[in-house]
Amino acid sequence: MRRTACISTSSRLQIRLWIAGLAALFIATGVGWLINSHHLAAPTSIARHPSGPGPRSYADAMLELDRNVQEADEIRLVQSRQWIFEERYAQALIARGRLTGSFADYATAQAALDRAFAEAPEGAGPHLAQLALDFGMHRLARAEKMAGMIARYAVPDPITESEAQLTSGDIAFYRGNYVGALDQYRRIGGDGNDAGSLLRIAYALSRTGKPDEALALIDRCERAARLPSAQFLADLALRRGTIELQRGRWSEASRHFDRAARVFPGWWLSEAHKAQMLALTGQSLRAISAYLRIAVTGADSRALCGDEPDETRQAGHVRRVGDGETITEQPVE
Repeated sequence: MRRTACISTSSRLQIRLWIAGLAALFIATGVGWLINSHHLAAPTSIARHPSGPGPRSYADAMLELDRNVQEADEIRLVQSRQWIFEERYAQALIARGRLTGSFADYATAQAALDRAFAEAPEGAGPHLAQLALDFGMHRLARAEKMAGMIARYAVPDPITESEAQLTSGDIAFYRGNYVGALDQYRRIGGDGNDAGSLLRIAYALSRTGKPDEALALIDRCERAARLPSAQFLADLALRRGTIELQRGRWSEASRHFDRAARVFPGWWLSEAHKAQMLALTGQSLRAISAYLRIAVTGADSRALCGDEPDETRQAGHVRRVGDGETITEQPVE
């Protein structure tokens, strides 16, 4: 009897230990599931909806830009020999050229800036507009000269000075001085939430082997944007897609390009990225058809064929729109 009682006690102890082990396993599994489902499975990027007052489609944006160009042209003709109105006309043309890739707009803008400099007193003139156009056309030496003139302003405007300094960083980047460019971007405002600085840093990081850091900065821009416009959100999606494409993640790239096309419909640049993916996946006829549609209805043919300098659509060519946002167009790679 004593032996039987002893065996029963031992068995009960083993059963209790076995049950305790199972309970510990279930608890550990449950905790692991909670951690993975609530933290590790978080999406890699965000997808906000447009909430700003800007155009919700490429067609609407073109109507607005055409109206701006026409109004600026009419005003400059009335206010003859006043260089500030030639500058505003040039700025309207540059803004439209950035969206369409039109070299005709850039050429007309340069003619307006030439008239503005001829009419302006010595030391004054549309230096920032000329800086933007020169850098956009990859005339780096001329852009550097304009940045230097802005730096010598007796009473500099903070926004103008900041844009000139950032463009100096862009020039350094495209000349191969990546470290110097990043230092310049961060010094001007990259450690805050200034989209102009952050997107430049993201582009530089994506080009120097740090795609995850670049994507994180793009996400940061989207989270920080107040009242983001449709074009701004589409631009961020194109940036993400380009980075994913560069590292061979085609499905992720396609997902971002599709989002860009949805959030800002009709933009030829989004459609060109989608056509590129068709070509890469062997759908040649569909790709050719897509490119032909874009050539007829959208971009300037030289921009579509890649003859336009990348800098006109990249991080170095930033314009302020709306509530502190920036828009930069990306090349089709």
